[in-house]
Amino acid sequence: MKIKKILLLVLLCLVIAGLASIMIFNSYKKDRQKLELAQSLLYENKINEANALFSRLEDSFWIKNQARLGSIITSILSYDEYKDVPLPEKDTINIDHYHLPSLLRRLLSSSAFNRCTQLAKIGKFYEMEAADLYYPAALLENGKPGEAFRWYSDLSDRLKNTFLGNRLKETFELLHTGAHSIIRDRTGKLVGTIGADRQFKFYRALYRSFIQPVIIKEIINHEIPKGLRLSIDLELSRLALKSLGENQGSIVLIQPDTGEVLAAVSDEKTGEKIGDGSSPAFEQMLEPASILKLITVTAAFRNKFDPEREIAGMTCRGAKRYSGKILYCPAAQGELYGLEHALAVSCNTAFADLGVKIGWEKMLEELRLFGFDSQMKNPFALGKIIIKKGDNRALADLAIGLENTVLTPVHAALTGAVFANDGSWVYPELFYATDGFVGLSPKKIKIKRLKGVKILDEHWLPAIRNGMRAVTRYGGTAGFIAPTGFQVYMKTGTGGSYRDGFHVNYIGYVPKDQGNIAFCVRLTDKRTSFRARRAAYQTNRELLIRLKQLAAQRDMNWQPKKKK
Repeated sequence: MKIKKILLLVLLCLVIAGLASIMIFNSYKKDRQKLELAQSLLYENKINEANALFSRLEDSFWIKNQARLGSIITSILSYDEYKDVPLPEKDTINIDHYHLPSLLRRLLSSSAFNRCTQLAKIGKFYEMEAADLYYPAALLENGKPGEAFRWYSDLSDRLKNTFLGNRLKETFELLHTGAHSIIRDRTGKLVGTIGADRQFKFYRALYRSFIQPVIIKEIINHEIPKGLRLSIDLELSRLALKSLGENQGSIVLIQPDTGEVLAAVSDEKTGEKIGDGSSPAFEQMLEPASILKLITVTAAFRNKFDPEREIAGMTCRGAKRYSGKILYCPAAQGELYGLEHALAVSCNTAFADLGVKIGWEKMLEELRLFGFDSQMKNPFALGKIIIKKGDNRALADLAIGLENTVLTPVHAALTGAVFANDGSWVYPELFYATDGFVGLSPKKIKIKRLKGVKILDEHWLPAIRNGMRAVTRYGGTAGFIAPTGFQVYMKTGTGGSYRDGFHVNYIGYVPKDQGNIAFCVRLTDKRTSFRARRAAYQTNRELLIRLKQLAAQRDMNWQPKKKK
């Protein structure tokens, strides 16, 4: 009987112990799950939520040390000023679970250098290698280059050969050679430096082809932070210059919604003709030719003319007299079906007739809305109106961009950007962001100049865009120029003479979902208009093919896509 009682008692104890073990295990499991959730919230940058969980878990018997460390980390992430406190012992912590490399990278990129230094100290205490790199980087950006260099010097060769290690090496070398400011392109690639004498020094001689002199003048003429990112993209510039090939001229690429100049390149001969130290993409003034027909169309809409109705039914016979003088078309197109058809084949007489109906005063007002006769000075001196009154032939020439107006390649690209940017004019920009010495802390520059000045009614845009799209289709002046699957809106223009040589302006844009870029391709000094158009077509096609390839690797701001 006693044995049975003892067995029952033992069994009861085992059951109680089992239940207690289950309760203890469940308690431990719940705390672990909460800890993992808090650590995930850290990674997701939900600092307040993570801090609340860590604080509650500090009373946990099982994971109080891990929770304590989490609370310390969230405090550092929340406050610039943080006093050192004792850290939990190393053998109680798995530091990998706190995502320190990601947090350090985030702090450095957001210019939170004090916090980055404090967090890197914790990483160093727990012997995390990433912290050994971020600690000197944060010290350097915090204005302690001597101390940063000492820590960097003690790094292993393996760490020095990482991405951040190489950036630190590059930065220290530049500072040791007298650099006061480090200039990079919009993606962070090193362009050059400025010393105490405020002279610009290119990192590579090749970059002189990508950064025109007027850009350097703008950098030097402004207050320079320790790091500056240009709007210029070296890879896009290289792509544009390669597309230009052996031709004389310029290519300009602009982000339509911000006005940031992504590329502005020219061949050497064009620069030599304009003069030493010139910047043809910003300074060369030539007649716009038929790209100005887009402005004539907007003037018609603004003054209550319906371009579709005005043009539909016109017959293009290849020539027409205005004030007794003949104006020729590229070819006799016969009956015109409407605005889209006229833009596609670039009929001169159709738009000359439209301009004559609009009149001098209204045409001049429209041109000024598009930047002509602007008071802006270098580097963005925009186009000029040369003749402001005259007979109907002079007005016809004005309406089709011949003789009476001139503009730069940058201005031409900005004109195309208006139709990409829902009818808003943007002012051009050369600077993208301020940065630190290491070039990993970009802070987007807040543009002081007014952006996105609405100059067009959005109801006018579909008809104009349809015409620009038709330019790149069968029968258009740039038919089949776009690579397959790449949507492009364009207008072509050919100007000049047999005496002075012919030039071509091709402008247009790629919409946001496929690249978000406006462009101008200008080729000059061709002996015939046919040769000018043929060269421009081939150059523009090569440019678009390369843009399509690069757009797949970039986001809408032309930054490299982040790896998931």
